[in-house]
Amino acid sequence: MPLLAVTTVLATGTTVTAQEMSEMPGHQANPSPGLQKIEQPLPVKAGVIVGGVALIGLELWWFLFSKKKTQPAIEEQESS
Repeated sequence: MPLLAVTTVLATGTTVTAQEMSEMPGHQANPSPGLQKIEQPLPVKAGVIVGGVALIGLELWWFLFSKKKTQPAIEEQESS
């Protein structure tokens, strides 16, 4: 679908402005009043970032450094 938009812009040489976009039927300029952006405090943002990085680090450690030590297979020889 984006390829069609790029092709249309290249072929016609025009783009749609924000004002034209807001005048289109079915397009809402303002989001619904039931949804509001909630600004989170900086310590909460930092905590989420640190927690996420810690979990990613723990996962990397788990897969890279916690491998069990394998022992080479010992072949048993039959004695006659």
